[in-house]
Amino acid sequence: MVSSSQLQRIAEAFGQLADRPHKTWLRNADAATALAYVEETLRGATPSSYAIVDGVFVMYSIGRPWWAARDVLAEELMLRIEPGAGVTAALSFLERTAELLNCAGVVLGTTISTNDAALVRLYRQHGSANGGCALLVPPKR
Repeated sequence: MVSSSQLQRIAEAFGQLADRPHKTWLRNADAATALAYVEETLRGATPSSYAIVDGVFVMYSIGRPWWAARDVLAEELMLRIEPGAGVTAALSFLERTAELLNCAGVVLGTTISTNDAALVRLYRQHGSANGGCALLVPPKR
């Protein structure tokens, strides 16, 4: 469950992304649309799922992309909503969830990251073999 203060922090993060886009494609982002989708997800009205893991809001979906032979867990959004929160526990949560749901792995991205290189290094520590923006991280067995 997301508290009203946590939802407010998500809204503030979307507002900051819109006000100061650090990636060219973010100029096309709409904070109100993004927040509306998150709110619909919280009500169970989208195909996305969510969790809060150690102060990180994680939104993800399960499905079979055009390139995959099996379902994958696709991370859609990771936002720190508590001061000092780290994403390591959130990554472990995604890996465990993918394993429980018999997914081939976890697809991660750097869509809103302000430090892609650092995030890719962290993804590699969790088992990714490549450093692209879309990474398949097989669940640990």
